[in-house]
Amino acid sequence: MLEQVKEIPSVIRDLYENHVTKHFKVIAPTVLHVNVNLRCNTKCAMCNIWELKSPQALSLEHFEKIFSDPVYARIEYVILAGGEPTLRNDLPEIVELIHKHMPRLKKLMIPSNVISRPSIQKQYPRIARYCGDHGIRLTFGVSLDGVGETHDKIRGVKGAFEKVMENIQLMKQMQKETPFNMSIDPTIFSMNVHEMQKLKDLAERLDMPITFQVSAVADDYYHNAGIEEVLKINDEGRKTLVDFLKRRVAESSLFDALACYYTDVVEHHEGAPTRALPCPFADQGLLLNPDGSLQYCHNSRPIGNALEKSSSEIYYAPENVIYRDSVRKDTCPTCRMSCLFFVSLRKEAFPFLFFVLKRMFGVQRLRWRKPRKARTSPGGGPKPASVTTSNSAEETFPRV
Repeated sequence: MLEQVKEIPSVIRDLYENHVTKHFKVIAPTVLHVNVNLRCNTKCAMCNIWELKSPQALSLEHFEKIFSDPVYARIEYVILAGGEPTLRNDLPEIVELIHKHMPRLKKLMIPSNVISRPSIQKQYPRIARYCGDHGIRLTFGVSLDGVGETHDKIRGVKGAFEKVMENIQLMKQMQKETPFNMSIDPTIFSMNVHEMQKLKDLAERLDMPITFQVSAVADDYYHNAGIEEVLKINDEGRKTLVDFLKRRVAESSLFDALACYYTDVVEHHEGAPTRALPCPFADQGLLLNPDGSLQYCHNSRPIGNALEKSSSEIYYAPENVIYRDSVRKDTCPTCRMSCLFFVSLRKEAFPFLFFVLKRMFGVQRLRWRKPRKARTSPGGGPKPASVTTSNSAEETFPRV
């Protein structure tokens, strides 16, 4: 309760900025996606980054120079990704640099295929200790896309599933020494849409939250426009996906933010032309690439290079702001990426509250099912109540 009370001032500030301030001036970025490299040790079927074999990577000196720009001072949420971020051996130093220049940092997310055990052993405990000492909520994401051979096939690495299982156990041991969050984050597409229930069952056995994310085409990032047919889910798979997500929403708690995302996915596959889910990158996000180039988001073209010009100049440049407005108008409505959706549901609370009200009053077809109260069995003992549960990594709103 105390943690929620402490959040009240920032929630009020977020509401004011997102419903008042942004109509009069450009909001400083609060979310940041950093691609620390464009190399990968898997050959994923839904992503072609591994084909780039790019040597480009910003040095610690480069990060120091870039992040010293005041435009980063209000960043609250950071995704540290790649490529495969664990292929770098200086992630703890990058995390410290990020926090040094972003004192408002609340949450750090590091997605990984968790195949490289030596890197995990060397770097994850240091990152966890630093975040714990500085009050930063840390989540290590585990990219697990199937069970057994399915995962190996999708990732293009024989024995990948077994390595992931071993390293999850290693990370669970680390959690006992230094607490941090850990979640399973499968990318769903044609090759694994029929394994969603198996993945959910595995997550329950491992006692880990799971967030299903549907694949998206983002050629500037994933370089996957040429494999759109591989990603495409056929009619049978679409029915499987929709039915599965409807069950997840029906089983979720009333204030589960993940249910809002799943509902948006379902409505898309049932014909909704535009997304209802807000996105923080639409008006307060930045994406930094290994060559120093900046984008507003995955759907944005590069808007400048932070090694050549200050990030403030690039972010606030009138021509770039006009360009971002065009992206928000022309691309955002049909974008299906889930980037930090839980952040936008906090910062723009009204879409989420409207969603909750629709569930409460039965207007939303994916309505909330209230758990039944315990009943007395014929023998006189109480029957267990039917309790709704969620595997969401962000269980309730607005705790982000």
